[in-house]
Amino acid sequence: MTYYRRLFEESPAPLFIYDRHTYAFLAVNEMALRQYGYTRSEFLSLRVDQIRPEEDRDAFIAANERDTPHQFDFGIWRHVRKDGSLFHAHIYTSNTVFEGREALSVCALNVEEKVEAERELARKNEEIRSILESITDGFMTLDRDWNITYINHAAERILRRERASVMGHNIWELFPEVRNSSFHRHNKHALEHRVTVQFKEYFAPLDIWTSVNVYPTPDGLAVYLVDVTEQERHMEQIRRQNQKLKEIARIQSHEVRGPLSNIMGLTTLFNVDDPFDPINADVITMVRGEAEKLDVMVRKISRNAGEGPFT
Repeated sequence: MTYYRRLFEESPAPLFIYDRHTYAFLAVNEMALRQYGYTRSEFLSLRVDQIRPEEDRDAFIAANERDTPHQFDFGIWRHVRKDGSLFHAHIYTSNTVFEGREALSVCALNVEEKVEAERELARKNEEIRSILESITDGFMTLDRDWNITYINHAAERILRRERASVMGHNIWELFPEVRNSSFHRHNKHALEHRVTVQFKEYFAPLDIWTSVNVYPTPDGLAVYLVDVTEQERHMEQIRRQNQKLKEIARIQSHEVRGPLSNIMGLTTLFNVDDPFDPINADVITMVRGEAEKLDVMVRKISRNAGEGPFT
């Protein structure tokens, strides 16, 4: 056995040689026999298209008829073993001449585990994408150059931009008004210091309040944002109402108590034993004056409470 023949036979990679025109196998090494499950005589009685699923054979023939460089990476193809089981093989070829016949020398590496791992990763990525599309929080990812690399449906709605119009674009160019805002500063801090940042921000370009959580990722940032405009407006109403209540309490504690105390004091001066006592008329006049002051205070409280004037 020649040195080159030994290299072929003893190679740890599955190798075979086939006729470029008839597709007949011309040589096969031990690793290829183990990979496909044939004896040497069985393997050499086959054509190369027969180790592929029937539905893939036309594609193989079309690829085989193309002019290719001396050494060529044909990519990943499905192959079939003797027992009918399928696996994926990464095919590398070299043009050669074998016993006077134009041929291809093939290295067929079993990459089924790699392909399955990629499938599983794709399934996981699809699950994650499905989850991100179903959540009500806006979510987007930014690379280190501030380009948007992903945006979910909720973020499209919050930012009022379609996915196709923002993907791959710099967020500060899309929203230049916020470049010098705290929104920009918080995101920059998260990216530069690789820390999580949480904040609430008024997003001026869209006239909305957003609650934002920013997380560093290996490629940049992941940003969750929620439109809290309605909640913020409600809280502002509560703050205004509380201010009114404080003003009402101040009026009650300072301004209302004066006329009320005067009325209570004047009632002690009324001569109930002699209704015709001249002092009673003065008392009634003074009580009326204090009552009018009290009425002014009550109307003022009504206005501060947001009610209409008394009728």
